[in-house]
Amino acid sequence: MDLAFVQSPRRGKKSVADWIIFMLSAEWPLSAKSMHQRLVQKYGIDVSYQAVQKYSRMMLGEKVLLRDSFYYKINADWLDSIRKQAIHVKRNYSTYEIKRNGFCKKYIN
Repeated sequence: MDLAFVQSPRRGKKSVADWIIFMLSAEWPLSAKSMHQRLVQKYGIDVSYQAVQKYSRMMLGEKVLLRDSFYYKINADWLDSIRKQAIHVKRNYSTYEIKRNGFCKKYIN
């Protein structure tokens, strides 16, 4: 799962998984049926109920989502791993200088 959910899904074409993350970041827990209804009615997304089920199960297997009975929510451990990755990338970028040719050079203190 990439970080595409950070931007609003209205920017460019987003996957069903991106929309699920977007919805569950604002309202949780939701059933697959509720997610499907919101995607179609609130966001105008042309998606089948089967697609919402498929992506929800896939994201459950990837430990992006957690499920309690029939209701899904975002896995807080997954969010922590995304935060740690972002901090790592930011730290790497702050210690490198971008040269004109596009390559990076490590700062020497």
